[in-house]
Amino acid sequence: MMEIENASSVPAASSKIGQDSFEGLAQHSAMVWPPVQSGNTSGKLSMYVSVDRDGKVREAYPLNSDNAGLQAAARDQLLKWRLKPAANQGVPVQVESGLTFEFTTVQEGAIGAPAPQNSSEAPAMKPIVVSPAVVSSMLTKSYAPVYPQALKIARISGKVEMDAVIGRNGQIVSLTPKYSTDPEFTKAAITAVQHWAYQPYLLNGSPVEVQTVITVKFNVQ
Repeated sequence: MMEIENASSVPAASSKIGQDSFEGLAQHSAMVWPPVQSGNTSGKLSMYVSVDRDGKVREAYPLNSDNAGLQAAARDQLLKWRLKPAANQGVPVQVESGLTFEFTTVQEGAIGAPAPQNSSEAPAMKPIVVSPAVVSSMLTKSYAPVYPQALKIARISGKVEMDAVIGRNGQIVSLTPKYSTDPEFTKAAITAVQHWAYQPYLLNGSPVEVQTVITVKFNVQ
């Protein structure tokens, strides 16, 4: 449990903390950005977030953004975050923070962008579970993650494992961290992998959505 410093002898109802402290409490702090219909495809987005005494995000709303079309996606993801409980003088407290994220995405309809969903279509099947080895053989485009500078200087190696859903067009639909040796490795891995692309997986001749595990290793050369 993380202790929050407060000058008052009575614990505050909600303690304000900085983004570094907030992300230090978070079990994961990486965002996945969907394609946008219009506007900037890169920039910054700021959100206000409030967390209860149990570490669950209760409120998340936008403060400002270089593309308002990403605000709903950011809110939906933040509401799923879980944090380690924070305390003031040994008493669990709520915390709140302003978070700023850098985003990079693509325009809907651009080459490599996930196809838009049609609400008139029948409900999609659950993703087919496919082994990492098979999915790896279908990789057509990949980007190496940027090694976190502090960890590289310290010559720290690591690994990140993510549950991944890959769409019928071979694009990453979602990434959920399941194991990581360091939060900075997690952020670097998701930033890179969310732009990977694969050959569509065919079932009875038709492309289907698949679920797999993607592992990214960081080795100091």
